[in-house]
Amino acid sequence: MGPVTIAVDSYGPVTDNAQSIFELSQVETTPGVAQEIEKQFGFKPDFEKGKHFLEDNDGAGNTFKATAKPVLIATAVAGATTMLFSIILTLQKFYALPEQGPGSSSSTSWIPTYSSGCSWAVARSTGSRAPRCRP
Repeated sequence: MGPVTIAVDSYGPVTDNAQSIFELSQVETTPGVAQEIEKQFGFKPDFEKGKHFLEDNDGAGNTFKATAKPVLIATAVAGATTMLFSIILTLQKFYALPEQGPGSSSSTSWIPTYSSGCSWAVARSTGSRAPRCRP
């Protein structure tokens, strides 16, 4: 899933840049450029058709990027939560910290609540209607 998500997330900026470069270059307004391209590369360019394809790809790239963002954000939250777990457990193990956490008798009982809150925040920021899980 990871490589697919990265590939989908990368497609958006690439297509956006391609379309922007074409617009900013204004190559179709350069006198004699169509004949020069035909002479040098062996085909007659169709700038209108090319512009249409670039605009369609730009729209698809924006859609792909918007689709991949929630997955990337959720992955970052899962990684941060896992790192937090390991830090807490390591500190408890090596420094003999007391076995009670915020508001409970178990030092790790607040972690599912924290994770659930992070998941809810991600769902809310991405527009998802995911319900908040309670431990």
